[in-house]
Amino acid sequence: MEKITVTIDTNCINVKQSIEALNKLEEWNKQGLITIFKTEIMDEELKGELRRLKAQKYPQDTGARVWNYTAFNPRHFGGEDPKKYPIHNLIDLIFPNWDKLPRESQIKSIRDVEHLATHYQYKRDYFVTMDKGFLSKRKMLKENYEIIILTPDECIKEIQHRLKTDSLKK
Repeated sequence: MEKITVTIDTNCINVKQSIEALNKLEEWNKQGLITIFKTEIMDEELKGELRRLKAQKYPQDTGARVWNYTAFNPRHFGGEDPKKYPIHNLIDLIFPNWDKLPRESQIKSIRDVEHLATHYQYKRDYFVTMDKGFLSKRKMLKENYEIIILTPDECIKEIQHRLKTDSLKK
């Protein structure tokens, strides 16, 4: 059985241990049943030293980074092959009116897309988030990129099902 890989979104850093499903994922990570990954974008988004310290324990996936993105001038470092790192396609898919967003929202949107593009680049199994924007686009992301977006609770159920199925195959 291949180890299950999970990319967690920034909003899933559970410092207060108040979200039971995230506690369970962390427990499975410690037991070696799954591996939780973060993307390098998380370090930019995290506020608070405790959250940063907690995030440090996860291995980090590094993807291409956007350094200038406008409707007329899309540029980023690395990942030029859109099949391997589809950042521009993801922006168009998730934020079709990106060019009409205020600059601050554009920057946040780019970071969101960098998370997903990095997750996609490394072919992780599940992207876990509580972000309603991601969750509302999950059908399109699965159909177009085979990116599986789950809430923490959904991820627990999916992993339990997979672990049970794998143990029955033995």
